[in-house]
Amino acid sequence: ANGDYKGIADYMQEHGRPRDAIALSGEVVNRLFPYYYRGQLPMLALDPGDDVAAKLKSWSSDYDRIWFMPYWQTKLDSQMETWLSANLYPARTDWFANARLQLYGVAADPPAQASGVRFGDDLQLASYSLAAASRAGEIAPLTLNWRANRPLGDDFKVSLRLTDQQGHLYWQADAQPRNGLLPTTQLPPNTL
Repeated sequence: ANGDYKGIADYMQEHGRPRDAIALSGEVVNRLFPYYYRGQLPMLALDPGDDVAAKLKSWSSDYDRIWFMPYWQTKLDSQMETWLSANLYPARTDWFANARLQLYGVAADPPAQASGVRFGDDLQLASYSLAAASRAGEIAPLTLNWRANRPLGDDFKVSLRLTDQQGHLYWQADAQPRNGLLPTTQLPPNTL
């Protein structure tokens, strides 16, 4: 099945906001998506050979949210996704046939709060930071700082859920720390 780029374009026209940007990579996405998209959001293109980190850092200082559309998991897509996941807040992922659309929020980390939550003797949630107030539909920046007291032999996942007072589930994410980029077996002991 081909990616539904018309569906992505329609979705972006409905859900894009001022101060959003669309990050594209590769010649095919740069041609396919603009063919269908008639919205007002800027389309920012990265090409092989570009300094991925420098461009994405520059874009993230200019916009509040960045939409990203990887195309067939090229090396450039992987570099972009790794930088976005490590430096911004992943907010949502949607699939349109076999095309993926991701939204990342740009926000300053709120002050960290000590946690003291321990998982046995080997792993602890040392601190966390969470924006004090977020409105419905906004990205709520959350950072968790983990500490391994010794090398861990298992890879654990963090499971986050957003529920209301009645227990209705509105959002869930399950991944290894650092947005799936840092398996717990690679956590250096006694560091955050």
